[in-house]
Amino acid sequence: MTPARRARGKPANGRGRNVSVRRIGARKVATLKPVAEQAVALNVNGKRYAVTVPVRRTLADVLREDLGLTGTHLGCEHGVCGACTILLDGQAVRSCLLLGCRPTGTP
Repeated sequence: MTPARRARGKPANGRGRNVSVRRIGARKVATLKPVAEQAVALNVNGKRYAVTVPVRRTLADVLREDLGLTGTHLGCEHGVCGACTILLDGQAVRSCLLLGCRPTGTP
């Protein structure tokens, strides 16, 4: 592989950026590297948003901090008080319990 090819982001081992290879005894084992951020597209109140969020951030934090939609409140951050409740495809869910990178509907 040419050095120019490696400079464009493709590692010399031919795998993607999120895969690393290590030796365990005589075997080579491919493992996934942790992903720190993920691109997410959300449709909130009929408006489309596209943001890159850390994978550990809750949906409530994504709505408040990344999108600037402060109508979602945080109370207990355990899902007990219901202050963070949003409608996700017509179902009431606690946004403090959902990860922002894994919404399964349209808040």
